[in-house]
Amino acid sequence: MAAIATIWNFQTSAFSFECIALPCSSLCLGFDDSGEVADMIDDFSLVAFDAQVKVTHKASGAVIGSAFFGDVILNDCSDFLEHPGFRLLVRESVANARKTLDSLVMARISKLAA
Repeated sequence: MAAIATIWNFQTSAFSFECIALPCSSLCLGFDDSGEVADMIDDFSLVAFDAQVKVTHKASGAVIGSAFFGDVILNDCSDFLEHPGFRLLVRESVANARKTLDSLVMARISKLAA
């Protein structure tokens, strides 16, 4: 699925970190009894999107960690940087990347020991 916007990115020598806004996969507006929020999304006063943070290993191009936060409704995609979900996504995607790297190291050690 193509990104609506890149919200944030950060680079180290070995990894890139990117937060993107994606089209909502299944927006839930059950709380919007008046229809006001739906109208504001329709007239672009608000934007609805799903957010994803990806950690990519630069040398291989492999995504080694990611996290997803759905049904975000804000004035602008960039406002997600101030949303508590942003920090949560960064922490979760980095934790997932560490697990992936740990698994790869353990697999390599096991292969060498065999």
